[in-house]
Parts: sequence; C-alpha cells; structure tokens
Amino acid sequence: MPDSHTVPHDISNRENPHLELDLNSFKINEINYHGKNPKYTIEAKTIHDGSEGPKRKIVDNSTLDENNNIENISNKSHYVPLILPNINENDSIQIKLKFIITTNMDIGPFKEEKTMTLNAANLWSDPNDSEPVDLIEVLNNMNGDGSEENPYEITNDYELQAIKADTYGHFVIENDIDASQTDTWNSGSGFDPINEFEGVLDGNNNQILGLYMNRGRNTCVIEKIKESSIVKNLIITDSYFRTGSIDSNSLDDGHHSSGLCIDNDGNVENITIENIDIHAGRGGGDTGNGSDTGGRGGDASGIAINNNGKIDEINVENSKIRSNRGGRGGGWTSASAGHSGHASGLIINNNKLIKNIVITNTTIIGEDGKDTNSGTAGNGGDSVGIIRKNTDEYSNLEISENDYQPGDGGISNDNTNGSDGEKADKILIEE
Repeated sequence: MPDSHTVPHDISNRENPHLELDLNSFKINEINYHGKNPKYTIEAKTIHDGSEGPKRKIVDNSTLDENNNIENISNKSHYVPLILPNINENDSIQIKLKFIITTNMDIGPFKEEKTMTLNAANLWSDPNDSEPVDLIEVLNNMNGDGSEENPYEITNDYELQAIKADTYGHFVIENDIDASQTDTWNSGSGFDPINEFEGVLDGNNNQILGLYMNRGRNTCVIEKIKESSIVKNLIITDSYFRTGSIDSNSLDDGHHSSGLCIDNDGNVENITIENIDIHAGRGGGDTGNGSDTGGRGGDASGIAINNNGKIDEINVENSKIRSNRGGRGGGWTSASAGHSGHASGLIINNNKLIKNIVITNTTIIGEDGKDTNSGTAGNGGDSVGIIRKNTDEYSNLEISENDYQPGDGGISNDNTNGSDGEKADKILIEE
C-alpha cells in the first residue's frame, strides 16, 4: 500500500471550509497484483474534535504510471470538506485516507485506511525535484556559521543534504522538512546519506517527511555518528529506505538499512521513526557457480545496526523493517549459500546502555534463507523487537502490537537445509 505522501496544506473559505491538499505523489513501493490490472481509488475525509466530515473521492479507479505513482493525483489541488467553520490556526486536524484496490480477478477489493494528524498552522518547506549541485554554496547561503553559539539553520531538503559539506558543524532544523521529491534525486537513487558526522544536529522536534533512498550501498540518514556527536529531537516519517543488491558475480555481503544510522558511537536522543519502509540489500554471488560461499544478506533496523554510544528516548512505530537473503554462491553446485541478515526494531548489536525505548505497530521481517541444489542452504533471518544481540545494560523497554516474522531456513535438494530464524519480543541474545 502507499506509504509515500506529502502534506503541504492550507485552510480556506471560512463560510464553506475545506482542507486543500497539494499532493506530490502516492508511490506504490511494492506491487503484489502484477498481471491483475489493479485500479486504485482514494477517499478522504477530515476529523476534528471527534467528528468526521463527509468523504471526498480524490482519485477513482486510477492506474500506475511508469514510476509506480498513482496517476491523476499529482500537480493538482484536492479539496476535502472540514467539519466546522471555526478552525483555529492552533487546532489539530486529522485526515483519514482510505485506499481501495480492485483487480480483474475474483479477489478483493482490498482496503486499507491511514490517518494523518495535521496542525492548521504547520509550516512545511517546499520540496526540490532535483539534487543540489553545489553543497558548499548551499551551506554558505544558510543562516548561521555552524558554531555552537550560531548553528546552521536547516529549512529545506537542500540544506539537510548540505550537512555533508560540514560534518563537524552544529545544525538546527527550523521547521518541518518536506523531502518527498528526493525520489527524483541522483537518477532515482534519492538522498545521499551523510558518511560520518562529528557535529550536533538538533531537530528541534520537527519532522522530515518523505525522505527517499534506493541505493547500492548502506541506506540511512547518517552512516556513522562519531563519539563526540549529538543527534536529537528529530522525527523521520513517511519515508522509504531501500538498499540495492550486491552484483551477482561478487561474493560481498549485502548492505544494511536503518532508520537513522548504521553505526552509533555518539549520543542519540529523542528520535521518532514513523511509517518508514526499511529494506536491506541481498548478498552477492547469485550466479550459482563455483565453490565459494555466497555473500551474507544485509541487516535492517529501526535506529542503528551497531551501537557503541548512548541511545535514549526512541519511538519506532507503524513501520516495516526487513532484512535480505544471502547470495547463492556455489550452492547450486557444491558450496554454501550466504545466510540471511537479521531485522530488529531498534538495534542489531548493542554494546552500550540504552533506555526509554518504545517499538509499536511495526512489522519486523527476517528474510528466508536461500535454497540450493547441492550446497548447504542459507539460514533464515531473525526477527526481534528491540535488540538482537546485547552486551550491556538497558532499562524501560516497551513493545506493543508488533508483527514478528523470522525467516525460514533455505532448502537444499542434496545437502543440509538452512536453520530457521528466531524471534524475540525484546532481546534475543544476552552476553
């Protein structure tokens, strides 16, 4: 179902009030109805103070374009009636979207509802539809000088990307960032992760919405948060982080994917990950020839793959976190397939104190192991609510209504089957 949407909005006409939605796109990230001629309908209605307004059909029986976006929805305004004429600018408004899929088969229709909460006075940046050309120029045009006393002020997606131009600087996010058009950046690979960060990033409790990455390397906002760094007070929502597969002729391990970083050695505080699709990369060596073991599949997590720093006050909710399988290697002849990576709501490997963690309504999938012919098959990936492997203390860990799906072990026609993955609500391995 669609997980990518943007919410620049306005309230107009006090005598006949409505919410004006300017929708950039609704992207279908995974298509499960190929060959069934699916049609998509979206209905919307607003909710204010417990009362629901009349529904408005904003797209009817639409198909997908070549980029998997629902057609007839972008580059136009859609008007949804409000409940009362006396909406104050500080009021909270909800909009409920119902997605209906019909097919040419005797199945369905399939329906799903999503509800977003908006603030009538909320300010969002305008998204840019191509990547910034000169990050130094963007940085030099930002307010602030990057010092602790006068941090750089981030107000849009270009300025968020410009962190790469000064990874020792102090940054503060001044408003909600609409990053929904990053799916058009860098020939479709999206936002370019910050490699290493040794500064301070204060999100100021603002949101980054619609961040997109689909890259042949680790996908995350920051690959490594260094020991002296602080990343805090940030909400990342309605985003898509996908790691591409390793080349079939390579035996390298798959790349990882995480909602914030791959390695944390610093201080991560007060972070919310909401409605994000996080998917790691497949291991290499899928040609099935030779005598070498295939590459291991990539891991996926809500916040970090490896933690050696401080993590406090984290919420991961309404998200999908999925590892990937290993490569076949020479498993089609005699060698072993690579094992699947693991999936965790928070961290794969933890070596420092963590506390005040909440993981809710999140699907956590350890990928199935790779089948082989004569070689040993791959193990399935583990599915864990908070930490897969822990070596330090922790406190105040909460989970609720998560869906744990460990991977099945691969099947070998003429050798050893892979082991099934394991699952755990909070922590799988204690050392």
